[in-house]
Amino acid sequence: MKKTNAQLTKLLRETPLEKLVDVEVLQRVQDRLAETTGISAIIRDLNGRPVTRPSCQNKFCRLVNNSRAGEKSCRASNARAVRRAAEEHRVVKYVCHAGLSQFAAPIEVEGVCVGTIVTGDLPEGQATFQRIPELSRKIGVSERKMIDALQSLKPWSEEELSRTISLLVTIANTLASLFYQGAELRAKLREISGLYEVSKLLTSTLDLEGVLQLVAKSATLLSGAKGCSIRLLDAQGKVLVIKSSYNLSQRYLDKGPVVLQKSGIDRAALAGEVVQMADMLHDPRVLYPKEAAREGIRSGISLGLISKKRPIGTLHLYSAEPRKFDADEVQVLRSLANQAAAAIDNAQLYQQSLEKRRMDRELRVAGRIQEQLQPKHAPLLDGYDLAAAGFPCGEVGGDFHDFVSLPKNRQAIIIADVVGKGMPAALLMASTRGGLRAHLENSTVPSRVVRRLNRNLCHDTRSGQFVSLFCGVLDPKRHSLLYTNAGHNPPLLLRHGRATPLEAGGLVLGADDTENYEQAEVQLRSGDLVLLYTDGVTEALNADEEIFGTKRLIALLRRMGKISSAEIIVRLINEVHQFTKSTRQSDDISIIVLRVL
Repeated sequence: MKKTNAQLTKLLRETPLEKLVDVEVLQRVQDRLAETTGISAIIRDLNGRPVTRPSCQNKFCRLVNNSRAGEKSCRASNARAVRRAAEEHRVVKYVCHAGLSQFAAPIEVEGVCVGTIVTGDLPEGQATFQRIPELSRKIGVSERKMIDALQSLKPWSEEELSRTISLLVTIANTLASLFYQGAELRAKLREISGLYEVSKLLTSTLDLEGVLQLVAKSATLLSGAKGCSIRLLDAQGKVLVIKSSYNLSQRYLDKGPVVLQKSGIDRAALAGEVVQMADMLHDPRVLYPKEAAREGIRSGISLGLISKKRPIGTLHLYSAEPRKFDADEVQVLRSLANQAAAAIDNAQLYQQSLEKRRMDRELRVAGRIQEQLQPKHAPLLDGYDLAAAGFPCGEVGGDFHDFVSLPKNRQAIIIADVVGKGMPAALLMASTRGGLRAHLENSTVPSRVVRRLNRNLCHDTRSGQFVSLFCGVLDPKRHSLLYTNAGHNPPLLLRHGRATPLEAGGLVLGADDTENYEQAEVQLRSGDLVLLYTDGVTEALNADEEIFGTKRLIALLRRMGKISSAEIIVRLINEVHQFTKSTRQSDDISIIVLRVL
């Protein structure tokens, strides 16, 4: 990815020259310069430290540099020259600590000085020896030896000065080009390495929050942007909700909703486009330009997070200065966005699987509790054959049946169907059952019990939660069934082949707290059959989407003959299964059969 000026400056200042270009390449360029001019040359970094070996170094400089003190003085002298060349952006002439004239040419990459090429080490005019005594003591070399070495140096000529300066500029520019290519290559390697490291990290975790934070930070650092935000689509796919950010204020993140219908930028990004905003303050597509200005944002880029051709969210990068991302940058960001989308999708699926497992465990526990609430078997009543069974379509069901023993050997027979399925229906079923039993302790009049229960449910349940319920009180001594029906499938009284629905009652429970419920009494005769059931029987669908229906149910009951109540339930369930065949049971089924012996 091509770096911005700020990034390039940081990269070049942090990276030693020898990491940008092979030192042997630099050495060959430098040697060629020295051979051409016959003058010594060396490349030094911004601290004056030599990067290359000296080329054509004269005898005097070799004496000085062979000692630690002399080498240290040379480095300090060159460091001052480097700073001057870097500050003035030109070839500078200076006199070193030993009194020799030198030239330092800045090696500049995109306006950033990364080092200098230094040539010279020659006296300008006749050599002088004032500094020899002090230098001799400092480096531990005899004065005579140093004077002889100094006298062997040929002074600069005007032609040599001009030619050296011109050549220095050319060589410095050539080296700058090499360093620029090295910086670009190093940046590219960093990006590839960065993408690889991000990829490893993304595949090492399935924590959604951790994945989102890692993506936001990695995208910002890889692109050199000011900050990043990640938004994911809500369940309806209409609003992009902020899920993670990096280096952005909470005030900016809370700027307002991003409704997909109103954001052309996000719609385009989710369609697979890379959307650039070179000037967010004046781009009409930007929803919140004032907030961007307040945050210090001038430009940005938006990419869709798309996994398996399914859009899941958007990634936005913001810069503090006007900026247009080039093709290389876009390619890297696309790669990161693709990896991020896959990682986010996997993390979401993992979270969903954890949530499903948790709910499955809860449903199994609820199912066991619900099973314990259902009567294990029907009560034994003299002169009656009573049987019941329940068949939930899931771990827990919304249907229930119950038997409650009442004073004077009477028996309450209840069947109910809660709207909905799963845990909410199971909780409402348990609440209804508990309330019903509590009210039956105070009254055995079905209409009064159901009216009180209805008021409770209207006050305690959410809107849309209803229960259909049939409550009958069987008096075996009087052979009567007193009942009320709160919006439930009417039980069928089959007598001599004729079916009579037991319909007296009122609305389902939970609909209207002012509802009054009628009740009726049925005198039972020998041979009568009463079937109580939930709509899972009559509304069972086959492959052709036909329902089992009440007519088919009545016809089946007429063919039952004098078999026991338990056998009737078995026959009935088998007939329903035979009717639906491969169609999955979509509703709970509860059945109670009362036969008068």
